[in-house]
Amino acid sequence: MFQDNPLLAQLKQQLHSQTPRAEGVVKATEKGFGFLEVDAQKSYFIPPPQMKKVMHGDRIVAVIHTEKERESAEPEELIEPFLTRFVGKVQGKNDRLSIVPDHP
Repeated sequence: MFQDNPLLAQLKQQLHSQTPRAEGVVKATEKGFGFLEVDAQKSYFIPPPQMKKVMHGDRIVAVIHTEKERESAEPEELIEPFLTRFVGKVQGKNDRLSIVPDHP
């Protein structure tokens, strides 16, 4: 019934166009969170779960969320990766494998 509905597609497009977005470079911290640096004056907080989607130095487009007067960025699209080659070590811990990059 709702599949391929032109009114719903139009509403989705309107909502998408009204959502605030920003493009910038990801700056990671050792504590797991990071920042999206848009320019010299403006940056947005990237929480640890969202930092798992990007790497330090990546240029991305992010959706900006505002909760209780705090702005945070959710990565939406990778524009340009920082690394063209990924070098790291595979580690096993608690029956789970993870890759630890040599370059933070």
